[in-house]
Amino acid sequence: VRSLYSKKWEERKNAITTVRQRLENIPPTEAAGYLDAGVAILQRHLKDPLHNVYVSVLELLNFICTRFIPQHNLHKMAPAVAKDLGRIILLRASDNDRRSAGETLSVVNEILEQDVKVAKAFLTRFLRSTVRGGQRGQATIVQNATESLGTPNAEV
Repeated sequence: VRSLYSKKWEERKNAITTVRQRLENIPPTEAAGYLDAGVAILQRHLKDPLHNVYVSVLELLNFICTRFIPQHNLHKMAPAVAKDLGRIILLRASDNDRRSAGETLSVVNEILEQDVKVAKAFLTRFLRSTVRGGQRGQATIVQNATESLGTPNAEV
């Protein structure tokens, strides 16, 4: 845990990779608690200004939303995850740094295409959001979702 808050970016990046590896091997009975801890880590580190660390955090976000939640049947927690992370994701998708914004959008698109229940939770959050400074990212995410998922889509 100490490495997650290190001043050295390499240690933060390695700690995030370690978190992902630990999440891959946890028992189903403890999955909900680990999901809460993972979301807390994501909330802090999705704001990391260093691109290398941010890419690792996006990989963790992708893993949690596309594999961890479906594998452990934690779909009931998806709206809470979307609520906690939606604002930060919209701000990073609107970022002036094209690398960060582009990678954020590609991860969000992948999440939206993988699991319908998780996609519904995130899209609901993105459509209702009024994040100041996140409108560009919000519009891009919604546009990409309508193109990839099709509209109207009764499942989402």
